[in-house]
Amino acid sequence: VKHCRKYLMDDIKRVKPKIIIPLGAAALYAITGQKSIKDNRGIIFSQNGYYVVPTYHPAVCLHGGWEKSKLIVLDMILAKRLLNGRPNRNVKYKYVGDLDSIKALISYLEGFNLISVDVETTSVEREADVISIQLSVKEKEAFFIPLLSYGGAKKWEENEKLQVIDYLRSLLERENIAKVFANAKFDLHFLRKLGIEVKGKIWDVILMHHLIDENLPHSLKVLGRLYTNVDFKEDEVKKIASEKGSYAYVPTPLLVHYACADVDATIDLFKNTLYPELKKQDLLKVYNRLIEPTILLVLDMEERGVLIDKELLGKIKSQVEMKLKELLEKIKMQVGKSDFNPNSSRQLSKYLFEILKLTPYKKTPSGAWSVDDETLNHLDHPFVELLKEYRKLSKLYSTFLRDGISKYIKEDGRIHANYIIHGTNSGRFSASHPNVQQVPAEVRECFTVPKGWKFVSADMSQSELRIAAYLSGDENLIEALNSDDFHTETCWRMGICKRGKKPTKQQRTRAKALMFGAFLYGGHPRNIAKRIGISEKLAEKYVDALHESYPVLHSYLEEQKRKVLSGSCVLTNIFGRKRHFYDLDWVGKAEFSSAQRKASNFPIQSASNDILFLAQIRIWRRLKEGGFRAGQIISLHDEGMWEVPDEEVDEVARIIKEEFERPIPELDGYRPKVEVKIRDRWGGEVIKIV
Repeated sequence: VKHCRKYLMDDIKRVKPKIIIPLGAAALYAITGQKSIKDNRGIIFSQNGYYVVPTYHPAVCLHGGWEKSKLIVLDMILAKRLLNGRPNRNVKYKYVGDLDSIKALISYLEGFNLISVDVETTSVEREADVISIQLSVKEKEAFFIPLLSYGGAKKWEENEKLQVIDYLRSLLERENIAKVFANAKFDLHFLRKLGIEVKGKIWDVILMHHLIDENLPHSLKVLGRLYTNVDFKEDEVKKIASEKGSYAYVPTPLLVHYACADVDATIDLFKNTLYPELKKQDLLKVYNRLIEPTILLVLDMEERGVLIDKELLGKIKSQVEMKLKELLEKIKMQVGKSDFNPNSSRQLSKYLFEILKLTPYKKTPSGAWSVDDETLNHLDHPFVELLKEYRKLSKLYSTFLRDGISKYIKEDGRIHANYIIHGTNSGRFSASHPNVQQVPAEVRECFTVPKGWKFVSADMSQSELRIAAYLSGDENLIEALNSDDFHTETCWRMGICKRGKKPTKQQRTRAKALMFGAFLYGGHPRNIAKRIGISEKLAEKYVDALHESYPVLHSYLEEQKRKVLSGSCVLTNIFGRKRHFYDLDWVGKAEFSSAQRKASNFPIQSASNDILFLAQIRIWRRLKEGGFRAGQIISLHDEGMWEVPDEEVDEVARIIKEEFERPIPELDGYRPKVEVKIRDRWGGEVIKIV
């Protein structure tokens, strides 16, 4: 690329293209010098008289990325639109910087029943300051109300600022005016910091788009470029903000355009693309029932945060550091080299396969012998067990203990994780800063509650299995689930142990892995066999026994897989949430099998997730309406957690159990089973089970 760039540029000058579409990272680098196609796809570059519209190389659709086929098509459509140049949107973006003008603007906006709202902040951190509020009621028109001046300087005297906020409050707290956001949870947080509690219907265009097609990117800038002709000028703004360290240093005229473009694009997307499409796909009821209330539930949960026992966290960190040091010394003694580095693939490969003469399992893409975790699971040697223990502790330390949790603890002693409502294709939450959904057992005791409070959790027992039984109508599975111990029953049915004999812990673990991994989630018996340490032949025998034991569920799962054979299909769960599969007739065998597994599991997993959402929403409403001090602090895939003052524990535990165990009309009145556990901290001893 470096040596041929001159000739490429000469060719471009000769051809004089209006548009260049780099396919993939190498082409993008050759044309623009940018290296990441993932980060730059969707951005329009303008250079030397032509536009550059990067997209993925089509080959990515063939191996591991069928979802990207639609993106490539959308990028081509965007490039085609640009052939005649960027159209002039003729926008009216207005800076409203005095009290009389703001008062007049609010009076004007009160005559509309739908307002687009955006908050511009000094950074994306929760502690950032609000620079401005943008409002719009129709396309191509937007208003910028400053709260800070350039560089974060004071714009208003204190009494004037309070007056501005009062004007905004009088508009945004009106029940009869719907509000449209691009990232409602973010904006609502900062409006609350100003003392504004937004009321009325809340729409979020990013979450609406996620319902419409969960496979595509959902950022406002990407959606705006694809479906509107709004010019965000984001390249100029981001460059300045990056250099100066804050959006407050973006020159005011440029910031006004950038910020107003957001509300302009938001209301355009809502009116002309997303609301009509949501209605067309019959997804309005999903948004109203599940998504809108979840925004407010998650906002409350994030703002409350989770109290961390910093002293215990420090103690666990010291213990793990000491253990890691001991293990490293043992590894070096075993190898006989004081400079041996167990994190070096080259050194490790040499010792395992040349010195110990162990049999290699597979190669890396570069052709070297692999020393990954899967390989270690196939090697039998005391040194390998030592290495596996070292790796496990190293991962725990680097991910959660070194600074993985402590750096997120705020002044209130709590972490305020970011829950991403559109973070997965199935509709489950994902979490970051930190990822509380992956906190290991060794660290959970650090998550605690204030003195005089209790940690209350509700776990939906075997949720996906029970939903699978009801969706498929498999009476054998329903009967087994209603037995004294389902996994013991499964051991007996698979022949892992004789009926009437109590299975060992290892046998129960095998039964769970086979039931979920190989049967419910459609994993290949070969992979499950490797994971639980049995032969592939034995794993196949157990899976066949499962198919015979639960034939109706097996037929149901196979029917779900057949739905993607046409190459494209849309699956819908019991609550109306959709999962889109398309262009599968292009992909390879492994990718197609993966899509089939996702299709077979989607109705089950997404229904379980939505049942959890609905229960948490009902609990959230009852606690707010009842004036309880208790509130939710964590949400996992099949579990919710609350902090509850001692005097409210019994009543709140009763409410939680009632709402989780409500019958589900969409599943013929199926009642989820839930255990409500009361502790002093997450991972601590259970004081009481309700």
